[in-house]
Amino acid sequence: MTFSYNFDDDILEHQRLADADNELQLKRLLRKYGSLEGIEKNADIRDSMAYMMANQNGLAQKVLTQETGNSLLSSQGTQYAKNDKVNHAIDANLSANVKTGNALIDRMIPVLRNMERPLDYIYIDTTWNKTTGVGANIDRWEQFQKINWQVDGRAATEEEKKAAFNYFHAITSEGKKNVDKDGNLLKKNNMKASFYADKSPLRILDEEINKLLHYHLRDDLAYLHREFPEFDSFPQELQNVLLDIKFNTGNVSADEWPKLRKAIAEKNLYGKDGIIYNVNRKDVGKDRNDWAKQQIQNIKHWY
Repeated sequence: MTFSYNFDDDILEHQRLADADNELQLKRLLRKYGSLEGIEKNADIRDSMAYMMANQNGLAQKVLTQETGNSLLSSQGTQYAKNDKVNHAIDANLSANVKTGNALIDRMIPVLRNMERPLDYIYIDTTWNKTTGVGANIDRWEQFQKINWQVDGRAATEEEKKAAFNYFHAITSEGKKNVDKDGNLLKKNNMKASFYADKSPLRILDEEINKLLHYHLRDDLAYLHREFPEFDSFPQELQNVLLDIKFNTGNVSADEWPKLRKAIAEKNLYGKDGIIYNVNRKDVGKDRNDWAKQQIQNIKHWY
């Protein structure tokens, strides 16, 4: 079954909200670390989605000027100005990726819906995030509020949205308190999603599920294009697997996936250290891992 939706206006609104959110996060980072140089020295922050997207969208110049009065073109910011210029050049070429990206999303939406059974209600995932649809993170009120929530076939009121958000927020906030000295969760949420089905009357329509999934995949694709500059030249099956890994388990960094990244760099599909032996994920069902291996097996050649 093919799913379609006219995303043009919604994508523009989504990008506007994402830019605003990234701008806020970058301001907070600047206030904490004092400068872009300070952020750069922190590997965890430097590699974060918010910081990378803020730079890619040219927000670094705007935010730095607002927060410190200094321009990226100052003597201390010359390298960042160069980076920002490169990122603008990358942005100018993003349109070339749109066709490939849309085709990949169209391929993967039905696959992901089949793997992750869409849910039309609010639930809490294993890491204590408010979630709905096909793994759509709605943990922040700004995200939650924009969703087209329904109650008994009508649009939910603001009061109904706030009541549901506050109910789940009390649970997630408590769950996230149990961390070690490095901020890592000590206890995951082990309640099944179905446990939360009757905790709120809010529901979303299938169209909204697809829209949220599309947004999620667009963000994942933006990350993959940064991690793999030649991503669009990869075999379609490898693109499918990488997008599923990013969607399902998070980043595909060299630190977390060294063998897979090495195999991709060498275009080693089936060798002893090949891609097919390194797409397996822990804590993921056998069916999903088997699907990933079958995708790689379907690649006939890669020059």
